[in-house]
Amino acid sequence: MLIKTEEPPPEEQPINLKKVPARNQLPGLWGQRAAEPQKSPGCREGFKGQRDLRSHEGSADRAEALYICGECGESFWGQRELRAHGGTHRRETTAHPCGECGKSFRYKSRLLIHQRTHSGQRPHLCPECGKSFAHPDYVRVHQRIHTGEKPYRCGHCGKSFIQPSHLRLHLRVHTGEKPHTCTECGKSFKDPSHLRVHLHVHTGEKPHGCSDCGKTFTDLSHLHVHQRVHTGEKPHPCPDCGKSFNNPSYLRVHRRVHTGEKPYGCSECGRSFRESSALTKHRRIHTGEKPYHCTHCGKNFRHSFSFSKHQRLHAMEKPLPGDDSGGNFTDAAALAKHEQTHRPDPCD
Repeated sequence: MLIKTEEPPPEEQPINLKKVPARNQLPGLWGQRAAEPQKSPGCREGFKGQRDLRSHEGSADRAEALYICGECGESFWGQRELRAHGGTHRRETTAHPCGECGKSFRYKSRLLIHQRTHSGQRPHLCPECGKSFAHPDYVRVHQRIHTGEKPYRCGHCGKSFIQPSHLRLHLRVHTGEKPHTCTECGKSFKDPSHLRVHLHVHTGEKPHGCSDCGKTFTDLSHLHVHQRVHTGEKPHPCPDCGKSFNNPSYLRVHRRVHTGEKPYGCSECGRSFRESSALTKHRRIHTGEKPYHCTHCGKNFRHSFSFSKHQRLHAMEKPLPGDDSGGNFTDAAALAKHEQTHRPDPCD
């Protein structure tokens, strides 16, 4: 029995392709035979002949974008990506809509793959860890986690990535581009996923709940980090002192203790801080802001810890027990001062 496979329809309009030559294809660089050893202009490494030098330069340029869209100027790593992108400039009706979400596709084969996101079907398995995917291409990209391969390199800082979409997002760090804007407050983001998480601030939605304590979070990654409070996992050790943290951001802040870095400076007095939150609290000294308001007596406080201590006075809560007298105290400082009354006089 013959199975007829669907083939993409012929292109209705030609795509405006412009191939940009890589550095090892530029005229004049390789046109003359050299009698002395060839040196790479990038790293000045010497090679016996032009063939070895071309091979070296080609490997260094693998991550450079070789194709540019003639319509909008966006660059791509291969002709296949550029051709797929070219369809966004054509004014044509997509013929295969998804019955679940309404999204449309040019080819039925792409629709069938998309529908697996609704059905949960993931027939393609990673042979290393068993993780399943809806498309074989996703498996190939995922396997780079196991092999350590990162073929897409940033030309600005040299950082490498598993897939080109990650590199494109990273490049916005250097360009400052933030094309995804919140319609509620106008705040912009370089990554659409960051915008989706931000929108929960306006809706109040916290869809990710902790099964241990019930605390909810706007972002799934925040939940994963929080769960380490219950498991005790601290996978991020400091290479300087060995202290471990459950959150990579805590490690970044901690390392400033060793480096002495204090990147957050006060514009009023010049004092610097390791954490942005410390600078925020410090600025209240200059602005006079006291955002913590007591509903019992109307008193305002600059810091949350002062406010919490004050509230205990109203609630008559004194959670720190004294060891000798049985007295209770509102904070650790008061307890320490009291304990000195029980110590023997050093002059006796």
